[in-house]
Amino acid sequence: MQRARPVPHKPYGRALTTEKERPQSMATANPTQQPAKVPNLPPPVGRSLSVRILDEGMYDDLRVIMQTGCDASAAVRQALLLLANVYDGAWTRGHYPAGVAPEIVTTNIKPYRPVRQPDQDV
Repeated sequence: MQRARPVPHKPYGRALTTEKERPQSMATANPTQQPAKVPNLPPPVGRSLSVRILDEGMYDDLRVIMQTGCDASAAVRQALLLLANVYDGAWTRGHYPAGVAPEIVTTNIKPYRPVRQPDQDV
């Protein structure tokens, strides 16, 4: 950890002569005014999205999805679509206010039904 350098002492009564030494004027009339919030938007359509694998758990999660034969990009798209549908459904049905991430406690899946070929007898 670096220590802050001591500020050199300036004698009282000395005129501020350089632009660097002059105090900056207030940017707004109300100093407690918060800056306007910029909407949190995804990158424009067609732009790439970068996702960092932060830990072994995230690596394992991605590996599980990729076991279906898709690549990493398709796995992220599938996960994004699934989560977006859950959020939108919760907000549309009024279970959660819009913008509040719902707590997901369970999922439902259809039972696996193998594809039967015409020449297979049951």
